[in-house]
Amino acid sequence: VRAYGVLSDGSVIYGNEFEFKTNDACFIATAVFGSPSHIGVEVLREFRDRLLLKSETGRVVVQSYYSLSPAAARVVERAPVLRIGALMIVLPVVLLAACGLYIPGVLYLLGTGVGGFVWVRWMCARGEL
Repeated sequence: VRAYGVLSDGSVIYGNEFEFKTNDACFIATAVFGSPSHIGVEVLREFRDRLLLKSETGRVVVQSYYSLSPAAARVVERAPVLRIGALMIVLPVVLLAACGLYIPGVLYLLGTGVGGFVWVRWMCARGEL
């Protein structure tokens, strides 16, 4: 961030330049939806704060996201085709996050359902079922 002023003679005076990093950013969702105040971004932020940050694993996921996603978000912002592709990935994540926040037990059921499905497929592939 850098402030500047334009004088009456047209010359420009620049102030000090400051860099900052916010811990409240949902980089990719903001790039996809176009605004940090979009409801999808707000749902993901609430999911992070209420559920992910409560566990060590969740904190690792959030930290990993913050280290990797700014570069991905810059790419998504510049390429409309990638923005559409990212939207198709982000929308189901927002839906799952909303369900996890507002429907008690849904994440457990989804986790056991997906985990059970993967286990059954793995066991069948090994010929044990």
